[in-house]
Amino acid sequence: MAEKKQQQTDKEAVLDAERVNDDAQKSKKASLVWLAIILLVVVNAGAYFLWYQQSSTIAQLQQQLSQTQPVVDNSVDIKQLVQAENKAAQNKLSELAAQQQTLTESLAALQQAEEAGDKGREAEKQWLEAELHYLLTVANRRLLLAKDVEGAKSALTMASQRIESVGDYSLHPLRALLADEQQALAAVNKVDVEALALQLQTALNRVDELQMWMGPEVTAEQESNDEEVVSDQSWQQVLTSMWTEVKSLVVIRHKQDGNAAVLVPEQRYFVYQNLRLQLESARYALLSGEVNTYKSSLKAATDWLDRYFVGDERDAMSTTLHELQQHDIEQDFPDISASLSWLKAQGTEQ
Repeated sequence: MAEKKQQQTDKEAVLDAERVNDDAQKSKKASLVWLAIILLVVVNAGAYFLWYQQSSTIAQLQQQLSQTQPVVDNSVDIKQLVQAENKAAQNKLSELAAQQQTLTESLAALQQAEEAGDKGREAEKQWLEAELHYLLTVANRRLLLAKDVEGAKSALTMASQRIESVGDYSLHPLRALLADEQQALAAVNKVDVEALALQLQTALNRVDELQMWMGPEVTAEQESNDEEVVSDQSWQQVLTSMWTEVKSLVVIRHKQDGNAAVLVPEQRYFVYQNLRLQLESARYALLSGEVNTYKSSLKAATDWLDRYFVGDERDAMSTTLHELQQHDIEQDFPDISASLSWLKAQGTEQ
């Protein structure tokens, strides 16, 4: 019995222990549940906090992104602009490199051309000097030998124009000398020698058309002697001799007007020839610039016409000769050799 009691007691104790154990386990489970709940709440709270914080951060980032977007766009535009400018600069550099290459080649060509040009300029300068020397020589010869003022002036003008065309300043002194010589030629008395010479030539051509008074015949012996004398003398001596001889052969028959002298028929050749000689002498003196001979020859021819010839032809020729005597053919020619001397001196120095 006792054992049964004891066993009963043990059972109860076991049951109580199990009960207590169950209660403890239940209590432990409840604590765990609450702990889990608390942890869940804490986790949820933390998650919410994190979500809220992330949401705020995202909002701020979106706001910042919206603010920085124009800058980004501008940066993109600037980048594109820089890239475009860089490309343009590269193209420009390529063009400059090509131009530099072209300039280098051109410079080399110019150097070669300059070397060739130096030789060409030297040849051109020598040709110019030869051309100027020729023109100045012509000018001096035209003035000194032909008494041709206009021809000399034209040659000097051509030389001055040639110097102007090349633009060589080293020839300025020569051009100044040419200007002085041209001015000196412009001051020379202008005589139309060609026109005066043509008038004298016309008079010479019409001598045979003049009419002369006739006189008695002379012997052939006298005529032969006279011709022999003429052939042995110079033209100047002939001129003087014929004047003397013809005057000695003249048979004077005074007409009523007392102006004309009548010659014997056989001596009219000498009268015509003497008139020709006087006109030729005047023409030669005109061309050679001998003023005194020119005037004296014209006066002698005029006197000869008035004394031994008659008719309209005589009157017309006499008028022409009187007009020719009125022309002043005296010319004081200047020295135009300074320019030629300067050019020769320059050639000697070089």
